[in-house]
Amino acid sequence: MKSIQKIKLAVIAIVIFASCNENEVTPDNSSDVMGLQQSKQVVAYPLPLPEVKVDKIGKQEKQAGSWINISGCGRDIAIGSTGDIAMVGCNRKIYRYINNTWQVDHPSQNVNSLTVDPWGRIYITNSSNEIWVDTDPNSNTNPWQRIAGHAIDIEASANGDLYCAGTNNKVFKYNYYNNTWTEVPGSSSVVRISADYYGTPVISNTQGRVWKYDAGSSWQHLAGIASDIAVNRANLHATGSNGKVYWYDFFANNWVEIGGAQNAIKIAVNIDDNPWVIVAGGAIFKRQ
Repeated sequence: MKSIQKIKLAVIAIVIFASCNENEVTPDNSSDVMGLQQSKQVVAYPLPLPEVKVDKIGKQEKQAGSWINISGCGRDIAIGSTGDIAMVGCNRKIYRYINNTWQVDHPSQNVNSLTVDPWGRIYITNSSNEIWVDTDPNSNTNPWQRIAGHAIDIEASANGDLYCAGTNNKVFKYNYYNNTWTEVPGSSSVVRISADYYGTPVISNTQGRVWKYDAGSSWQHLAGIASDIAVNRANLHATGSNGKVYWYDFFANNWVEIGGAQNAIKIAVNIDDNPWVIVAGGAIFKRQ
């Protein structure tokens, strides 16, 4: 594999919007696909964050290391900013990675995508695009609650912000206190979403193009074609359309290949900034 690969793209303008809820403001009475109860309020607690900066990582540092196969079969994977690891199994149920083994989480079914917040709570979207949250990771009872809206992907950042890619392929931010979603201006065609340490959303669209939200109301186009994207505490990672794995060098404004990966389709990044990937067929690998 080459150490550095630049992927040239034409810059496109993205401008239109609608609501993640579509016309829904609070949970409706549609079919309960999880077989569980609808939600009360989900509370986000204040979360002060220490200063973390994107590092200028040397090529050799990222090239060092190897890929280790982790037992299990997955469809999607997520790692929270405090280290909690969860996946959607090939059977579309939720598993947590505890003591080096995958353990079934509270009962779940028909899960499409997931994220893990800083408190270890898992948010999922299901086959009906409903959004559910495991409100108490340590509970022995069934803690799943449904929250408002419909989405195709969901992401919790290190500072506790929750975002989704709506069924209309636009980006929305969740208000924990009134159970509504607010549109983030300027996106369209979104299929995968991540967010950096401070809650800035990063998306890939139906063409695989990658965009990062500017604090104002615009999106910054990043070079490259990605099938999935992930940020944890600092650096942005992606699986390319060629099945390889990359991290984004914001200083050089290009993607740097992390050697040894093939057929990677889903990605998450741990708190040490090392990627975990799911490859075609469901096998799971981590970089160390």
